[in-house]
Amino acid sequence: MNEASLFYKDLQNTQLHIGFIDKLFHTGDVRFNGNSGSKESVFAFEDLENANQVYNDIQRIIMDIQTDIEFPNALRPEENPGYNTNYTP
Repeated sequence: MNEASLFYKDLQNTQLHIGFIDKLFHTGDVRFNGNSGSKESVFAFEDLENANQVYNDIQRIIMDIQTDIEFPNALRPEENPGYNTNYTP
């Protein structure tokens, strides 16, 4: 088993992959590209029983963090009907 740590800014192209065999076993993979050191690599959470939920959670976290980067708490308007983030640093 390999372990890698990635920063949010290094994540790219998050994908949900459920192949034929995955369908038989009700599993799936969440894959993404990232920069680990000086090279770009593909990382994956493989054979997850709840791949759809993990993918949705990752997408929500990405959206929350990106929103916080673009609209930090101090600069957010009191009312913002466009997006309601749950991220609190």
